[in-house]
Amino acid sequence: GEVEVLPFPFANTVLPPLNRRFVAFSSCTTLHRVRPFFGTNRVCLNLWFEGEAEIPFPAPLEADRFDHRVCNIVRILRQRPAELRAFCKVWYSDTMVQSLRDAFEECQDLDAAIDLHVEEMTAIQSRIAKTTMDVLEECFPLKNLQREEAEDAEAAELVDLFDGL
Repeated sequence: GEVEVLPFPFANTVLPPLNRRFVAFSSCTTLHRVRPFFGTNRVCLNLWFEGEAEIPFPAPLEADRFDHRVCNIVRILRQRPAELRAFCKVWYSDTMVQSLRDAFEECQDLDAAIDLHVEEMTAIQSRIAKTTMDVLEECFPLKNLQREEAEDAEAAELVDLFDGL
């Protein structure tokens, strides 16, 4: 199964299992899930490291690259990990439900777990200001403006390669 990384506030990324692929990320700061695996051979290795980080991870959003309103919201959420986890329960609600459905066979316990998730998510959502959700829905997923400009320039260069053919 693929690793699906939900790197709030950026777009979800799905990483298919390729031979010799190594995927590393901070599970403390990056919501993720492994999609169902239907093959016969697979090796998965989890490593845990502890220590103090000199540089905050993830790095703060740069105000010149992203909408300033979003930078403020993300900065506040990152300063309050419990609030960020609660917020992600709302933001990724459908993904979390799908992950439960993928991991367990249909049964009353699964239905109860999903009902509990929806109940908790609804309670959390009622605490989030509507204007906050409006800003995030308008701007997300974030795209690095400089990266988009570089990709556009690269695409233009590729087009130039074929002029006159």
